[in-house]
Amino acid sequence: MELEAELELETPCRRTLVVPGDLNLYQLHRSLQAAFGWRDSHLHQFILEADQMGRPLRTAQPDGMMEDKDLFPFGVHPEDSLKLTVEAVFADYPAILYEYDFGDGWTHIIRHMGFLEHCPQPYPHCTGLVGDAPVEDCGGPGGFADIQRILKAPTDPEHEAVKEWVNASGWKPADQKEINRRLRNGWRVSLPVEWD
Repeated sequence: MELEAELELETPCRRTLVVPGDLNLYQLHRSLQAAFGWRDSHLHQFILEADQMGRPLRTAQPDGMMEDKDLFPFGVHPEDSLKLTVEAVFADYPAILYEYDFGDGWTHIIRHMGFLEHCPQPYPHCTGLVGDAPVEDCGGPGGFADIQRILKAPTDPEHEAVKEWVNASGWKPADQKEINRRLRNGWRVSLPVEWD
């Protein structure tokens, strides 16, 4: 299956991924982490359905992360992402949302682009990318836009401090070969997980 993951930012940031249809949503989460250079250090969820106001109605995350289902807003039906395959989800929905880091609020639109006759690798891989993903913990889309603006202005009084912080974070510009290396290596540790 071919999926396009677009991060909602002021500047374009997309990844095109080819994934096996039997991938579960937790494995897709791990693949998205690798594709966008995230460290998987924050909570996440998939929003499969929302009401007309954009409020989630059907979500998915690993069952172990849903410790107290009573805390979910009224009407939300969380499902175990280990039990939902990509193929089953995209049979019902042309697009879903993936939210990562509820503080920074990174929202990705995941679109189903099509089925492939033959998948050349048995694990997810990136076939295209547009734009750099943000530095993790930078304050969300607005914070990332500020960082980009400051880094482009060497005379800005915050330029050196921001540049030093970005370099210390380990952030690097998007590189498709590096993304595919992370996807290939991460595949070994993103096989189905049983939560206690």
